[in-house]
Amino acid sequence: MRAQRVAVVYNPSKRGMALVRRRFAEAETRLGIAPASWFESDASDAGAGAARKALATKPDVVVAVGGDGTVRAVASVLEKTGIPLGIVPRGTGNLLARNLDLSITDLRQAVSTALEGHIRHIDVPHITVTDEAGTRESMFLVMAGLGIDAEMAALTNPKLKSRIGWLAYLAPILRAALRNERKEVTVVLESGVKTRRKQNTALIGNCGVIAGGVLLMPEAKLDDGMVDVLALNPKSAWGWMRIARRLMVGSALRNSPQRTQILRGLPTITSMRYRQAPRVEWRMDEPVRVQIDGDPFGEVTRAVVEVHAGALSVRT
Repeated sequence: MRAQRVAVVYNPSKRGMALVRRRFAEAETRLGIAPASWFESDASDAGAGAARKALATKPDVVVAVGGDGTVRAVASVLEKTGIPLGIVPRGTGNLLARNLDLSITDLRQAVSTALEGHIRHIDVPHITVTDEAGTRESMFLVMAGLGIDAEMAALTNPKLKSRIGWLAYLAPILRAALRNERKEVTVVLESGVKTRRKQNTALIGNCGVIAGGVLLMPEAKLDDGMVDVLALNPKSAWGWMRIARRLMVGSALRNSPQRTQILRGLPTITSMRYRQAPRVEWRMDEPVRVQIDGDPFGEVTRAVVEVHAGALSVRT
């Protein structure tokens, strides 16, 4: 069902906004609907305030025009409202859009999908962390990470990222991997079972594809009520190479209908541990860095991730 009342939250720093507005005007004329109401995001909250203003107009859809940060900010306001989120990807990674198989390069198609697409209900993981100042909570849509993964996000140069995209992550990845720091953590699963282990990093995915088209979580789904957890614990450079090779194989098979069967049949790599759960908790002996959807989220001593199943409606 197509939208009748449209609100658009947009990031004014993105290029080509004049063209985006023209594409919306064309679609509105074609569909015979009123012009959208436009709300400019503020860098201080990535667009959450603009999304609240948009929601107050009682729209049929709120469209986020921008990158993953803008999408997450708008989604945080729309969660559990039943108002669908439309996405016109204009960022560097556009990871949620990619995992939803939305058009990244065809602007007309992206606008059309945002206004007329089918409704899909996807999960929203929430992460609650504890640090020196107390407890903080946030939602995320693609992936969170603890340890080396979060260090990579913290060390990535934002200006370089805006110029060359995901390639800006390569140098931080190499630096973090060469240090190969392993931290003692206690992992508490949804059953209450506790395990004590050392690990370099833990990644918590709501979906599987990350920057560069790498398939990190082969069995992750946006609407299964679970997060996919990948714990990495290589002890040497050779261990990192084995992990990289396995990820390359999975990425090459990303669109294959036999992907799951092939990957399950490959030899086990002991430094890669996958698990699916609706809730998982980490307790750290010393503070570790955390990232959410590629943005640094500080150093914490405890992190709990819980899934809000089907809490966000998205046009696809």
